[in-house]
Amino acid sequence: MGIVSETNGAGKVAQAAMRYAAMGWRLVPLHNVLSTGACSCSEGINCREGSRGKHPRFGNDWQHAASGDEDTVAGWFAMSPNANLGLLLGPESGLVDVEFDSDEGARVAQKMFGGGCYTPTYTSQRSTHRIFRYSDKLPAKAVVESHGIEIRIGGKAAQSVLPPSRHWSGVEYVWLPGLSPDEVEPLELPEWVVELANGRTPPELGSPNSLNSPSGLVFTVGESPDLATAAGVNEPGRRNRALELIGSAIARGVDPVDIANQAVAWAGRCSPAFPEDEALGIVADLLQKNSGKVVAANDEPLPAAKAWPSARPEAFYGLAGEIVRAVEPESESDPLALLVQVLVTFGSMVGRKPHSVVEGTSHGTNLFTVLVGQTAKGRKGTSEGRVRSIIRMVDEKFVLDQIQTGLVSGEGLIHAVRDPLWQRQAIKEKGVVVDYQEVEVDAGIEDKRLLVVEPEYASVLRVCKRESNTLSPTLRSAWDNGNLRTMAKNSPSKATNAHISVIGHITLDELRATLAQVEIFNGLANRSLWLCVKRSKLLPDGGGDLDLSAYIEGMQSVYEYARGVERMKRDTAATKRWREVYVELSQARGGLLGAVTNRAEAQVLRLSMVYALLDKSAVVRIEHLEAAKAVWDYAAESAAYIFGDTPANTTEAKVLALVRQSPGLSRRELYKALSGHAKAEAVVPALVNLRDQGLIHVEPVITGGRPGERYFPGAVGEQREQSEQSPQGGDLCSLNSLCSQPKVEQIDTDTDLCSHKSLCSQADAASDGEEDITI
Repeated sequence: MGIVSETNGAGKVAQAAMRYAAMGWRLVPLHNVLSTGACSCSEGINCREGSRGKHPRFGNDWQHAASGDEDTVAGWFAMSPNANLGLLLGPESGLVDVEFDSDEGARVAQKMFGGGCYTPTYTSQRSTHRIFRYSDKLPAKAVVESHGIEIRIGGKAAQSVLPPSRHWSGVEYVWLPGLSPDEVEPLELPEWVVELANGRTPPELGSPNSLNSPSGLVFTVGESPDLATAAGVNEPGRRNRALELIGSAIARGVDPVDIANQAVAWAGRCSPAFPEDEALGIVADLLQKNSGKVVAANDEPLPAAKAWPSARPEAFYGLAGEIVRAVEPESESDPLALLVQVLVTFGSMVGRKPHSVVEGTSHGTNLFTVLVGQTAKGRKGTSEGRVRSIIRMVDEKFVLDQIQTGLVSGEGLIHAVRDPLWQRQAIKEKGVVVDYQEVEVDAGIEDKRLLVVEPEYASVLRVCKRESNTLSPTLRSAWDNGNLRTMAKNSPSKATNAHISVIGHITLDELRATLAQVEIFNGLANRSLWLCVKRSKLLPDGGGDLDLSAYIEGMQSVYEYARGVERMKRDTAATKRWREVYVELSQARGGLLGAVTNRAEAQVLRLSMVYALLDKSAVVRIEHLEAAKAVWDYAAESAAYIFGDTPANTTEAKVLALVRQSPGLSRRELYKALSGHAKAEAVVPALVNLRDQGLIHVEPVITGGRPGERYFPGAVGEQREQSEQSPQGGDLCSLNSLCSQPKVEQIDTDTDLCSHKSLCSQADAASDGEEDITI
């Protein structure tokens, strides 16, 4: 069973209704079609065929009874468990349904949406429905039909049937893969749909005959204006201009994250502002269009390719490295992916008992990692399968019960590791309450270990985007301390001392496309190790069988030992080395790169603990620290490859683009340039962050009155580097060097470890020569 908790006693439609209600959607129960073909309403078999199973159960006043309250929705299905489900449309719900139910409508969709439209989309018996946000530019009508499209506006009363309801023909309404509301949020209603709804044919549609021509865009490189500097335009024609500018940027090979930021900045320069969501939707659509053609207008050389990260041999220390070296010849998986799967899985298996204390905060061996494949053929999943086959021989119950998938909500995650639930119930005698007692209504989960494997991590990132979704803060708490609880009124569950680890899989293209739509870097991203992985070799006949019995026995031995370890410490040599690397790990970086790497100290600490336990040691030695540092160095290189020096949020991107375009801008000039395109209260924090990241610097201006400031690109007194210098290291796939790795002499003396902030302080006399690991 996945992490999504089920509603007891309710069917599939009821479970979906509870999810929609949690999103804030306003719903209404509908009649359903009986096995006889009759509608469940009073008309029965005489109900009009097109209305069977589609009209509300509340009669003419249904729109006032529509609700998003979870208790109310649950009550509906308790009374009518087989009901279909409707979505209230219009200004009260904030949603609109655009239905394409004809050949002409399909051609319009192909022309206007091209490679995709990333808004919730489902199919019915013969139609495709796309859910968008309501626009106040729409007329006060229930439904408008035009060009083969039915625009279900809502007006005073309109609703649409939602999946997984059943059509009267027996066909189930279903969300398209990757386009359910669990995975994407409704986009702003496109301007061309608004035009149609108001009885006007938008110029984008052209003549009716143009709808029959093959779709496809031709981008010319060199002649089109640069998206980064192009002036904004007025309505109409903004979408066509956006297509031209973004398409040209893609053709020139501009980084997708830069294109997204430039598109947002251009949208802000339009008057009125072009919707950011629509601009980002165009970016995502065109990046994935297979029909796009590029015509080069110049022969300028392509920019130098980014260097793929390389792992140092020290990362493959100990039992984990031995397992990788044994498996790697018969696997197409990246050796680094195999290694990290071993480390994360073992760290999850040992539970929360082994720990270290850092200034009062306990750190366990649970780790989060995201394997970022260059393509869909990066063999991310096969690495997990190889490791799982070994772990199953060590602890089959852990593999069967404690490895799950399905990160959809914080409540669902808590449910998977929940504490026992007690309720106060009345004791009655002859109908009179005489006392109260505490009754256990849910025994909870005894084993608090949980390894979540997410093969489609892009959907997790999209879920975390939603303001009302509790997944991101719950995951952050899971990494921090394992004490989980939400404020949701209908979710009394909580979990204490949970030990949760996460392994996510995503392709580089998916990640970059998602970054164009999701600002995920809210503290969750830096709790994960982002690792570039790729296929190491081609094995047409698959990997051969391996005798892994020796490694299974070794893993069984260290597993039994590690489960008995409690507090962990460093020895003298590791303490000295830690003080040397601490300064490097603590260095701040700007933009998204800084957002994903600013927990370097904690990540190295946890990795070093896992390496020590795999060595049957409760003391972290220098070889364990060096191995952990090598893994972190690879993660840092991977983050630089993936994220570069992109600003961490949209406002920062706009401010930085303006400063780079016009060095020396004053605060007043910035406000004027950003007028209507960024909230004024967000500009100063953006300037502070950009300055602290070294992306801009400030120069004071002496005036006759109050002193002013002007803003320039780069840090003070230095030329900003164009790219991060990668650490030197051995080739990841050159395993011959791993086999010749020198054995590090074990240091027997354990000594005190002081915090970097107080390296000269005296150790506690009662510590027996050891002190807690600190960062």
